[in-house]
Amino acid sequence: MILFCYFQIKPIERIAFSFTEKDALSEIDAAFNLVEADSKSEPFLVQEIAKMISESEQVICFFDVVESEGLGALSKAIEALRKSKANQLFFVNGKNQQLQKVLQMLKQPVHNFVSTAQLKAVLTESINS
Repeated sequence: MILFCYFQIKPIERIAFSFTEKDALSEIDAAFNLVEADSKSEPFLVQEIAKMISESEQVICFFDVVESEGLGALSKAIEALRKSKANQLFFVNGKNQQLQKVLQMLKQPVHNFVSTAQLKAVLTESINS
């Protein structure tokens, strides 16, 4: 299973309730299981996502972040990423020092999000390799 996680680390008033790049995923020849959560999500939702991470063969995370927010509820999902043996790929839109430190510890590829075209190209290459 390929799990695509859209994680937002933002103040509640800036959280979007849909992944704007979702249509780009459908253009890639792969079956993604898409999950969405944010730093304010209910613990049960994040616990279920952590379980999905542990069961996945490949995990792709898109982090949409601002600097001033903590990881909050997403800490459990990030801990599941640390324990996971799955292939992992990360995209980050924005800057967040706390997240950056965690991602460095995971020692997995991290791409700064530039455009939808870049997202599609990197995903296609990753899935087909």
